[in-house]
Amino acid sequence: MPDARLPLSGAQLSELLLSINGVNAQQEDFVRGQKICNFYVGAAWASSSIVGGHDGKLRFFDIVPPAPAFRDAYQQTYWQDDPIQSAILRAAPRRFWARDQLLSVDLCETNPYLNEVCAPAEGGDALIARIPLPADFHFLWAFSRRVDQPRFSRLEIDFLDMLLPHLEQALLRHSEIERLRVFADLAHEQMLQSGRGLILLDEEGVALHLNRVATTLIADGSPLTIVDGKVRLQDARLAPRFDELVHRCGSAALGNSIMAAGSVAVPRSGAAPFVIGVMPFGRQQAQAGWTGLGRVVVTLFDPGRSHIDTRATLREMYRLSDAEAEICWRLANGESLEEMASATDTTRETLRSQLKRVFVKTGTKRQSELVRSVLLSPAVWTRLP
Repeated sequence: MPDARLPLSGAQLSELLLSINGVNAQQEDFVRGQKICNFYVGAAWASSSIVGGHDGKLRFFDIVPPAPAFRDAYQQTYWQDDPIQSAILRAAPRRFWARDQLLSVDLCETNPYLNEVCAPAEGGDALIARIPLPADFHFLWAFSRRVDQPRFSRLEIDFLDMLLPHLEQALLRHSEIERLRVFADLAHEQMLQSGRGLILLDEEGVALHLNRVATTLIADGSPLTIVDGKVRLQDARLAPRFDELVHRCGSAALGNSIMAAGSVAVPRSGAAPFVIGVMPFGRQQAQAGWTGLGRVVVTLFDPGRSHIDTRATLREMYRLSDAEAEICWRLANGESLEEMASATDTTRETLRSQLKRVFVKTGTKRQSELVRSVLLSPAVWTRLP
């Protein structure tokens, strides 16, 4: 923890900005930055929260130093009647406001939250700022002093105002990273639901990674097995063909050719053949000089495995029509209405009309909210192993 208050040295400011930008990676880093700010401005507590713009619903709340009783009471009871939150949502964003600029004296004396929760905690002067976030959310940042402490000075207010642009940029980058992570998760879920196992091998044929389907298939007795870390085909007649494909693809991954890819269909009595694909991977990484990466991708497909019909699940969950379920799934896959209209030979007006009905049935109000509901629904996560 820093050993000096304002003004900051260059090294102290660099450390603080680095911690604030830690919101891109780890929440713990941001909490550390919040603690440092709390010290510099001489506050007793600092809190951060995220609320919905259209419903005011509390999505996240944290306070430092930790105060579990206060946090629990606020989240369970008082956030809906918090006059400070209501006032700051109406105030101009991207600047710090003092509590007496947001609330009247009468309200401070009569409001249950301020009297029953804040007063026992000796809540005194407070500074609160709001930063708008994408998808109609708001980030609220607050610092509070005890009643026996002096009011915040202009130096401390200017210092916190100076930090807001840095915090906003960090939050926006974090929001974009989360969006990309959602679509990466979706791609992974699609691979799981397709029933295809995926194994990543190095150039020696050693397994580096197995997805859940591959792990389940091998455990259930697929034609492939792993011996001393290496993937082996149990069918003695086809094993040389598989080993040769792995070797060829491992070599091709270091060059520019993808012609080494191939497949092996393992016959089974009374069932469709088990299909194993082998292809090179990591050509670009190898050209860039990276080492230690996978060189071969092995895909496993059992035609006899059951698969979930995602659209059917969406239809049952929300009582959608076939067309409405199709819109949900295409939006969740990242398609725009324009792309959807072209792919399905449907007018944009028809799609908009169907989308309005989807909003009503799913209880959502915008496309981003609908996509999140689909990605978090049983249509995605209730899948077969």
